[in-house]
Amino acid sequence: MVGAWNPVRSLLGLLVGLAVGLYLPTIYRRNVGFQRDERAERIEEKASLWALNFVQITSGAGVAYSAFIAGDTSTAAFSFLLVAFLTATVGRLLLKVYYSRVM
Repeated sequence: MVGAWNPVRSLLGLLVGLAVGLYLPTIYRRNVGFQRDERAERIEEKASLWALNFVQITSGAGVAYSAFIAGDTSTAAFSFLLVAFLTATVGRLLLKVYYSRVM
């Protein structure tokens, strides 16, 4: 049913809204008004690398589960996970190549 209330979707929307609502002001306060030192840059780099690895592992596991265990590759969830996995993996490789030439 299209119009029915779905508690899972409501909870997911609430969690995403809370994450965005808490994360964006934190980033704004941290990045505005002062020059970050090398230690802060390294902390940001480590946190970003951890988050990227998490996205790659979870989306890769979801793609593998959908393709090989569930056998259902025609859903929108599979397409989204595949795009997220390919974007994270290929984007990371392209950035490594770019920064290896620039720096």
